[in-house]
Amino acid sequence: MPDQPGQTTSDRRAASSTEQGGSRCLGQISFVLRQCVPALLNLALQVYGVFYYFVLFAVEIIIWWIPYAFTPHGFWRRIYNIALVLGTLNFEPGDTLNRWLAVHERVHRGTLTVLPHRSGRIVPNLEHMLLHAWTLLTALATFAAVYAPS
Repeated sequence: MPDQPGQTTSDRRAASSTEQGGSRCLGQISFVLRQCVPALLNLALQVYGVFYYFVLFAVEIIIWWIPYAFTPHGFWRRIYNIALVLGTLNFEPGDTLNRWLAVHERVHRGTLTVLPHRSGRIVPNLEHMLLHAWTLLTALATFAAVYAPS
């Protein structure tokens, strides 16, 4: 800071100290942000991973296992069709489960299955069963990693 006429030495020292203090404060804020932001982003990504894998597993259950285990009727069929629309993002009008049965029959007819075939129902093939197992294991491992006691 340039010397001002009539400014005493103590005035110059006080001004210089204030400038240095502000500079130090910005440096400390910068240091804290560099340390905290990556940690917060890392935690946010981990929590998102826990949420994502459990939602993905729920969608896999809706698409593959509910139609294998149950045939929803009436009110529950409407509820299931809404869940299936959200899980598959297939917004065509009509019965979503019937469309999914047709697609499954066309695409997955020749795949390897270890579960017994059930007439008029979706049968998860081995590839999808392994995928579902890995999804569940990943969800559980991510949950354990994020929420394990330190």
